[in-house]
Amino acid sequence: MSHEQPVNVNHLFSPVRPSGLGQMRIGIAGDFAGSGKGGGWRSATATHNSVDGSTTYSYHGAIEQRGQSGRSADFVARERVDTTQRLVWGWVSYGTAVEQTFHGPDGGWVRIRHIVKIESVYRHWATGYHTTVTTAKGEEFNFVTTADGVVTSFDSQCPFLYA
Repeated sequence: MSHEQPVNVNHLFSPVRPSGLGQMRIGIAGDFAGSGKGGGWRSATATHNSVDGSTTYSYHGAIEQRGQSGRSADFVARERVDTTQRLVWGWVSYGTAVEQTFHGPDGGWVRIRHIVKIESVYRHWATGYHTTVTTAKGEEFNFVTTADGVVTSFDSQCPFLYA
C-alpha cells in the first residue's frame, strides 16, 4: 500500500455515479474537462446482451486533480443498464487512491480518502441502490440511495468527515 496522498477529485458526487462515471452520461466517451466536475477523460465500449436486452459499458480513463497539472489517477469501470436505460449495477476501480466527497443523508456530505474501488447495485424500486466504497486499507463505507438519487443512509465503522 502506498502512503502517497490520494488524488483529490474536489467535487461532490453521487455514491452511485462517482468520479470517472459521474462526469458524463452512461455510455459516453470523451474529455470531461469542461464538465465542472474535475478534469479527465474516458473511452467507452458497449456490449449488448440480446437475451435480456441489457447493455454493459466498459470504460478506462483518467481523472485529474483540480489545480494540479499532471496529478491524476487511472481508472477502469463498468456499468450495466436494462432495457429502460436504468442503471442495474456499476463499479469503478482506481489505479491510484482518490479522495472524493459524496452526497450524504439529510443534505450533508461525506468525504472519504484513499478510495480504490466503488461498487453499486440496484436492489429494488423501493430501496434503490446499495453502494460500497472500499479504501486502500480495506475499510468499507456503505450508502443506500433511492432510485432517483437521494442518499437515505450511510454506514461505516471507519473514520470519515461528515458535514
